[in-house]
Amino acid sequence: MRLFSFAAALIFGLTALAAPSTAQDRLSLDDAAKTQLIAAPKLREGGPDLAALGQRPVLVTFFASWCPPCAAEFAQLAQFIADEGETEVDIIAVNWIEGLTGRSEARLARMIGRIHPSIAVVSGTDALDDRFGGVFSVPAVYLFDTSGNEVFRLGGDRGAHGRHFLRKEQLKAALGKIG
Repeated sequence: MRLFSFAAALIFGLTALAAPSTAQDRLSLDDAAKTQLIAAPKLREGGPDLAALGQRPVLVTFFASWCPPCAAEFAQLAQFIADEGETEVDIIAVNWIEGLTGRSEARLARMIGRIHPSIAVVSGTDALDDRFGGVFSVPAVYLFDTSGNEVFRLGGDRGAHGRHFLRKEQLKAALGKIG
């Protein structure tokens, strides 16, 4: 039992050391980040013109097909789009940590089929994960204004996950602060 406790404490300590300096370090959707999003492999056609990123606010959400809160978040995003239209914000869904529970192409295809067609869906890369400060849990949402400044973040940190997902009211409020 002591060996297990020691091993757990060691793993927790090493994990804490690997964490970024603060969980809320502000990100920027700069040209390098835009280039990585544009270059990410597309999992389906459709969505906003990624080459024009930054002309409107940009919402980037990291998801996995095995994540029930991710599915709930996509339902909220679809409702937001139905209420507000497709021109309020460019939304990019990044499939990330898909293999954590065993990759299933059929499960991923079903999830992608439930995502609103105006949302771009791309495959995550290590470079994208690094650009977003290391995404440790899904869903993880980042909202950027037209200048590329991060204005809202939900999830993505270490610790309890699966309890939080973006609701349409949160997105409306965050976009309202941008103006």
